[in-house]
Amino acid sequence: FFFGMLSLHEAVVSARNDRVRPLNAVNRLTEEMTRLKEGLEDEFDSHCMQFLLDQFRTVKDQMEYPKCRPPKIAVYGKTGSGKSFLLNKLLGVDVLPFSPKGKSCTSTCTELWSLKVSAGGEGGAFAVVEIHYLDEEAWRQKREMLVEIALKGTSSFRGIAKRLLEHVYGKCTEEQLEKLRDLPLQSEPPAIQSILNLPNHGEHHVYHDIAKVQEALKTLVTLGQNHFQAILARLVHVTGVNNFFPGLPAGACLVDMPGVDDIDVVKVRNATEYHTTECTHTWLCALDRVASDPKVQDMVHCTMKLLADGKMATASMLLLKRDQFLRDCSAGEQMTRKQKMELLEEE
Repeated sequence: FFFGMLSLHEAVVSARNDRVRPLNAVNRLTEEMTRLKEGLEDEFDSHCMQFLLDQFRTVKDQMEYPKCRPPKIAVYGKTGSGKSFLLNKLLGVDVLPFSPKGKSCTSTCTELWSLKVSAGGEGGAFAVVEIHYLDEEAWRQKREMLVEIALKGTSSFRGIAKRLLEHVYGKCTEEQLEKLRDLPLQSEPPAIQSILNLPNHGEHHVYHDIAKVQEALKTLVTLGQNHFQAILARLVHVTGVNNFFPGLPAGACLVDMPGVDDIDVVKVRNATEYHTTECTHTWLCALDRVASDPKVQDMVHCTMKLLADGKMATASMLLLKRDQFLRDCSAGEQMTRKQKMELLEEE
């Protein structure tokens, strides 16, 4: 038992610097301890060995998960703490709407996927993907509407609706489309989560062939599905980025989250669930009154629990604004929008 505890401690310490050898050591020790446990007759010894086995499995899980997944960084915090502004600054272009007055602008979780990255961060392309939660009834209505359009709509819209349905269900004949009307949600294929609506090009320069981007996102967007909701991903646009922050991990996904104190409680609940199930890293964004703010305390506790459970690889605290800045911004009509923006840039 003592040997096992020492080995466990050694594996945990080593894991900070080396992800491969300690994991191999933990695997070997787990196998050896399982074999030893089977030969133990004393109940107390057996109980101690089981305790150690549980600890080793926890360490193993922490080494393997979520490091094995692409980094998905949640920018998580209060409304008005500067989450969208921070991401725009990192990318060097305003891809996300933000309010200089610190009001709510982010209506849903928005993923920024790195599609093409030049050396040193000089330029590249990011896909902007909106995450939408649909309950069972909402998804059924959406599917019925698409089937109706695919069967009876005008020629141009019929093609669009059919492509969206085929993205989920594969090639469909008219007879198969008719059957989709009554398909129970439990029979839906996993790809229901990755419907990508046709992108709105707008003024954004598209670097990639859209079909290829959609194909890439089908594998990139690792979405979950729980017992009462389905998650849909909507590709908004692909945007060129000229000079983003060079420290961003390659292939990373940055996630702009709604504020945790938003008045829309459903939106906050969905965002929190997304954060706890999908994200591998967290950037906690807050003002400098952290200790006295219950919302921020809850946010920190939630993230610390994810770290302790091995579901989050890293978490960082970012203090983006000072109270003085907020007082300046609310000082009234004396400040012009330009002055407020200059203050925000300074912060």
